[in-house]
Amino acid sequence: MPNLSIKNVPEDILEKLREQAALHNRSLQGELLALITAAATGALARASVGQTAPSYSVGRVSGHLSVQEAWAIASARPKPPIDMPNAVDIIRAARDGR
Repeated sequence: MPNLSIKNVPEDILEKLREQAALHNRSLQGELLALITAAATGALARASVGQTAPSYSVGRVSGHLSVQEAWAIASARPKPPIDMPNAVDIIRAARDGR
């Protein structure tokens, strides 16, 4: 796989990238790859104009999601109806029916 090199990165930018990588539980290399992937696929441009970025492709490095990405995916799922019985009631009814 080809390598990229970025030279003369200002110290303050490098520190912000390190903080962002730590926030996402990634190495600096993993964070940079996630950012470049998002930029190359247009996800950053879509996010800046209010469009939803694809949940399963942006930010995935080595099959891992950040906490924020997992929360976004979970929050986007439909909520179950309120009148559904909960698991405890179903198990008790099955047990009592024996």
